[in-house]
Amino acid sequence: MTLAEQNTERFKDWYDNGNMQRKIILKAKEKDLEKLEKKYYSVRDRGFYETEEGTLVAVSLGIMTREEAKPIVKRFQLL
Repeated sequence: MTLAEQNTERFKDWYDNGNMQRKIILKAKEKDLEKLEKKYYSVRDRGFYETEEGTLVAVSLGIMTREEAKPIVKRFQLL
């Protein structure tokens, strides 16, 4: 099963059963986010305010367990 299929199934479970998923926001350097960008959903800023246009500002790993996320984000800091 692909990551997208896993996320779809987890979202359906959350939506159908009213389960609450925690959202955890971590701080990372842009170069570290760029490594994740190819595999996960990413957001680049349009440059209207504080960052230059095209700056990678966020990456969403989707719905996953703590054990699945840990090796991906272990070096990031809680924001």
